[in-house]
Amino acid sequence: MAELPEESSTREWKECPFCAEKISIRAKKCRFCGETIDVTLRLAEELKDKYQQELEKAKPGSTAAGNPVPVTMNGAVSASSYPMEQLNVFHVRKKRTTYILLGIFLGIWGAHNFYAGYNGRGTAQLLLTIFTGWLLLPLIPIMIWNIVEVCVVNRDGDHELME
Repeated sequence: MAELPEESSTREWKECPFCAEKISIRAKKCRFCGETIDVTLRLAEELKDKYQQELEKAKPGSTAAGNPVPVTMNGAVSASSYPMEQLNVFHVRKKRTTYILLGIFLGIWGAHNFYAGYNGRGTAQLLLTIFTGWLLLPLIPIMIWNIVEVCVVNRDGDHELME
């Protein structure tokens, strides 16, 4: 086992869940057993292995239902045929009506911006309301800001058109 630094920095180390060796708390893989510790990296490796298995099953020139990987005549997979749609996160389109109602009723708190994915704007409105809202006068510009946003904004934080 490799030597560990002084005892004062023992909180920088943890046990590998696979081999029980001491590894850095920031480690993605165990340097002793080679197992992947990071959950996201482990999932990516599993998807890569699954994709490689699909490639091995693939027959040149076929795109059968059980074989979603398009293959060229010489058996190679083209760069544009990588099945990225399997890795995409499901995206829900935001509704403009919901955005407007949140802007009208909870706009000074920035709820409509959080809903649309504009977290920076929402945080700014929330903090302005919390820290200056007791003065009442700063609420007027925030309300004007909300009215303008409700009238002008028609895309969400991912630049998708709201329904």
